[in-house]
Amino acid sequence: VDGALSKAAAAHEYRRQRSEPARETLRRVPRSWQHHPALRKIVMAEELVVFGGRPLEADVFDACLTAARPIRRGA
Repeated sequence: VDGALSKAAAAHEYRRQRSEPARETLRRVPRSWQHHPALRKIVMAEELVVFGGRPLEADVFDACLTAARPIRRGA
């Protein structure tokens, strides 16, 4: 998650602070960015696990990895 968030921040020329919540980074990234829907999927999955206490199912984990790849590559 952090890698995708950091790449998203860098793509929009701002430095993500270590204490910055994922949702704040998502808010800062323009919705018009081609990877915004994928980043949103990753952030929402993380929040459900971390704050909602839900288990991270294998299919959700795989979907998040798939969504993160183009972001991390900078594509």
